[in-house]
Amino acid sequence: MPVDTFIIINADDFGWTEGINEGIITAHRHGVLTSATLLANARATRHAIDLLRLWPNLSVGVHLSYHLGEPLLPRHELDALFDPDGRPKFSIPKLWAAVTLWKKVRHQLDAHFRSQVEQLLRFGLSLTHLDTHKHLHFWPAVFELVAKIAADYKIPAVRLIREDPTDRGPSVAKLRLGLAAMYWTSYVNQYKVAKYNLRCPDRLAGIIQTGQWTKQTFMDIVRSARPGVMEIMTHPGYPEGLDKEPTRLVQSREAELEILTYPLVKEYFHQWPATTKLIGYRDLPGLR
Repeated sequence: MPVDTFIIINADDFGWTEGINEGIITAHRHGVLTSATLLANARATRHAIDLLRLWPNLSVGVHLSYHLGEPLLPRHELDALFDPDGRPKFSIPKLWAAVTLWKKVRHQLDAHFRSQVEQLLRFGLSLTHLDTHKHLHFWPAVFELVAKIAADYKIPAVRLIREDPTDRGPSVAKLRLGLAAMYWTSYVNQYKVAKYNLRCPDRLAGIIQTGQWTKQTFMDIVRSARPGVMEIMTHPGYPEGLDKEPTRLVQSREAELEILTYPLVKEYFHQWPATTKLIGYRDLPGLR
């Protein structure tokens, strides 16, 4: 019986802190995590790279960031993006507008992202995919930059943000309405995936559930997988070294780690139908 349903379980924020790094590796070694995206300019990036050398089967991509981490380029080369003191000039909606309307902002964000990819390539990593912190590439003008970068550096895949606003999870009306209002972007962005000869999962799950995953919700999402490729986005880790100023995801990371390593979850993945398979992002280009 041929396999027709594939699931990628990805961890964002690899490299942020050593606690997050250790949690991600634990979820890979002892759980069902198959992929992660790595911050190039975070305080524990080197620690994450050292761990990857020990566990090379984890698919690793780049978690491109505007707001998080110290820029890798000289400040004067990013003066349209950051104030002289280094603070970002734009919120996410304002950045989307600025990238769309202003060539200088667009060019500098492109350079900012490229510097992050190049930083990780210098460590000899085989990068499997790209996504963005805070879902910056939801917006087509930013997605265009990310897709072009992937093609230029021969990174085969990108995350497509196509999440069903009616998915199982907490009843956060504002978030669900926002996903519904932005759903049209997934069709525009899928065209760009084809334009640059890239691959992407067909569906994403995890935005609605971010910070509020439960074992039941996780298994409901897995069981709801349809033919094609679904990415489940997670944020596992240990909370040491984190505070609530830059992220609301502190204690929830340990809860997600518990879900990804929970014996009954692992058992289900070993016993599920033969038509379904757990894969990493590195396997995506080889799928028909």
